[in-house]
Amino acid sequence: VACENKFDDYDPAQAVEGAQAYFSNDNAKSFTISKADVTPIAITVMRGESAAAVSVPIRLTQGEEAAFSAPEKVDFKAGQNKTTINVTCDPEKVADGKSYKVTLTIGDESITTPYGNNEITITVKIPEPWKSLGKGQFTDDAMAPLFSIAAPTREVEIFENANYPGCIFLKDAYGLKYWVDVFGIKESNLAGFPETYLKIDVSDP
Repeated sequence: VACENKFDDYDPAQAVEGAQAYFSNDNAKSFTISKADVTPIAITVMRGESAAAVSVPIRLTQGEEAAFSAPEKVDFKAGQNKTTINVTCDPEKVADGKSYKVTLTIGDESITTPYGNNEITITVKIPEPWKSLGKGQFTDDAMAPLFSIAAPTREVEIFENANYPGCIFLKDAYGLKYWVDVFGIKESNLAGFPETYLKIDVSDP
């Protein structure tokens, strides 16, 4: 006996028309730029219909600092389905050590697609300006003695904050090599161990 299913209330989706512009899923969502080198951030814009040339309006929204800008549109040539839009930063309007949210939106819903992202929000991080002072000797008299291990002395790299002289950090003072060298843990057991930083204020010794 043949079975037949009928769905009288089925309403097929409307065909997508227009340029069908969207932001690529391959776009990164987090960026780090320094005030000394504000490299433009390239965001990829795609479209599903590429037969004719078209301009796609882009709207940028951000915080009150208004430190970021981008063109008000991107242009696709006939046959082109991929292009980029550059987000630029005014270094005078951002602060070291802070993060900023920037949102790009395709400004005309009639040329978007329900199957792609018509909006993208990125996070832009401005790192503190640390400069290397070279190598130094770090003696750990805090962690190792807790485990009845003689205080080890190891070579570490020393950095100083260019904005705050005397504010330094020791790179990987308690990093992967510390646990391998001092405690004898196998490096293979510490896969993915992050870099560590020990911050010290010596501005008023």
